[in-house]
Amino acid sequence: MPVPIAELSCAKERFERSCRLKRLGYDFDRVAEKVSVIYEIDPDEIFQKGRRKIRANARGLFCYWCSSGLGISLTELARKLGMTVSGAG
Repeated sequence: MPVPIAELSCAKERFERSCRLKRLGYDFDRVAEKVSVIYEIDPDEIFQKGRRKIRANARGLFCYWCSSGLGISLTELARKLGMTVSGAG
């Protein structure tokens, strides 16, 4: 069964966006820095365990930006953060 053109177009756009962000120097650490500025926390707090509300919200934004913007797999994010894949998603 052929893949619809619209689906291929979306995949191409996501790939191009992640490549553009990586060329601009975005990676785990840079995204963590941006998130830490927004939530006014230390970047290392994003990678610490715990369910403190501000840390959990920052971790959620970090996971979203890394997965949707940079195209990093949820498995890799979960491993980096020491959490489950469903928690990273």
